[in-house]
Amino acid sequence: MGLLPDDLVVILAELDQKELKQFKMKLVVFPVKEGCDNIPPGRLEKAKALELCAILKSYYGKDYALQVTMQLLTDIGRSDLAEILGQTTGAGSGSEGQEFDLSCGGATGELLQSLTAREKERYSWSEFERIASSEGGNWSEHSTAEQGRNEKCKLCPREEDLQEKIFPETVCSPDGEQETYRVHLPKAGTFCCSETDLGFEVRAPVTVQYGYDSWDRHLAARSTPKWMVAGPLFSIRAEPARAVRTLHLPHFLCLTSAESRGEADAARVQIAHFAEEGMTLEEPTGLRPFHAVLQNPSFSLYGVLLVVSRVLPIPVHALVLIYLALRAADTTLHLYLIPNDHSLEKAIKEHEERNSSFFVDKSPQTKQPLYFHTEYAVSCLPEAEITPWILTFSYTSQEKRQPFIEVYIEEMKRSVQLRVGDRDSAEPCWEATLRPGDVKLTGSGKHRIGGGRRKTKRDHLLGALKDLREAELKEFKSKLTDMELEEHHTHIARGDLEKAGPVEIMELLICHYTERDAVEVTRKVLVAINQRDLAEKLCRRSRAAGNEPVGEDQPPLSRGFPCLSASAFPSHSQS
Repeated sequence: MGLLPDDLVVILAELDQKELKQFKMKLVVFPVKEGCDNIPPGRLEKAKALELCAILKSYYGKDYALQVTMQLLTDIGRSDLAEILGQTTGAGSGSEGQEFDLSCGGATGELLQSLTAREKERYSWSEFERIASSEGGNWSEHSTAEQGRNEKCKLCPREEDLQEKIFPETVCSPDGEQETYRVHLPKAGTFCCSETDLGFEVRAPVTVQYGYDSWDRHLAARSTPKWMVAGPLFSIRAEPARAVRTLHLPHFLCLTSAESRGEADAARVQIAHFAEEGMTLEEPTGLRPFHAVLQNPSFSLYGVLLVVSRVLPIPVHALVLIYLALRAADTTLHLYLIPNDHSLEKAIKEHEERNSSFFVDKSPQTKQPLYFHTEYAVSCLPEAEITPWILTFSYTSQEKRQPFIEVYIEEMKRSVQLRVGDRDSAEPCWEATLRPGDVKLTGSGKHRIGGGRRKTKRDHLLGALKDLREAELKEFKSKLTDMELEEHHTHIARGDLEKAGPVEIMELLICHYTERDAVEVTRKVLVAINQRDLAEKLCRRSRAAGNEPVGEDQPPLSRGFPCLSASAFPSHSQS
């Protein structure tokens, strides 16, 4: 029997606030079956039972959503609800139980092996991870790039986490090319951005808008003294500005290693501040392992620099990123070696996705810091064609093409071991096992590579709805119910829209108008409520997702589908 959405909503509504949070946290990292993607944290953050049900159904389909839900309910200690859900839907347990790797040694291994099956069900993933990490045990096969990225350095001490992780909304320029982030911080406290790692300590409620800028453009005319870029450059605005007590700017310097080798000292770490009168260097009010802290910032452009008098081997936190190039022959991988800088990571992602490449989800963090101006070699077992096999590690500005190493494997029938290391050392600084399943084609003909996937029209439609503020979304729903439709379409009932969030609205639009027509309906509603920039962005991105050519003879906001009449929306005077 298929999943009954109403049953799932009722079960999820039984969870209290703490249990719902545990459910969503585990859902983000759940080891989903081949052909499915993990749900991004931003989509789950504020989801209640009804919206969570729609998200599960959207990502996993009816039957598999049921299996995932039952397993997660068991994991958080609500096996009673899992049993009720199984009985109600007639599906039984049906879930692919999560097996724990008990191979880690020491107290962790003994503890895990001593637990009964029932105790394992009730023991939370976070507790397992905490105990295992304290012993250094490798207890889970489900290591992801995100988990690896969170452990930035084995030498540097962990920072005390900023109190609250924030998930900003993305704001696009009218041409859709430049993205910035915007977030409203509703109270005093300390916050860290999930997208950029930029942190804020605020005294009072404040709205902050920020984005990446170009070091090359602002440092081009300056040659002395010499600076080494040590983190992203941010353009930041805050309203009111005085509400921000301290700014925490991310950097990629490995201070622990530098200090132990006498290669750098904290006094040379400076914060560059660009304003109309030029650039000034400000001394940080605090220097943490991964952030430079500036008190009472005045805002504009900020970034972290290291002042250097000569070329020194400065240790740097680094990442290895792998993409599968689908347009290339057989199995062709692009391997990037970059500083741990989110702006560079984002630039690589955007470039590769434009060329139909997919991210291969392997832990990106190197075992130890790397050094600028040092040559690193890539090797592969069994052997593969590697071009070039040596890469000089350096900083390349985000607006330029990032250098990469190409790894070509003619027939990937078994696992390969990729390694990166200093060409003069036999010990690798990074290694990963790449299995055939990591780059395998699914039955649908769509590549599945470690959780990466190309965005669909559905994704862009949901993104446009989530870009609307609360009042704008209310206006959107109102306009959606009073437009004139073609004869073969029906209106969405006002009652269905009244309490619907972005996810439910997306599902209703696709159900009533098909995915193709839902995009055009949404575009016209956005135009009618004076959200033309958002409408244009949706139009452009949905065409790219569907590979639909844009005719040169059509103006941007009149190229559409024949599902609506030309007078689909009444003018403001008529309404």
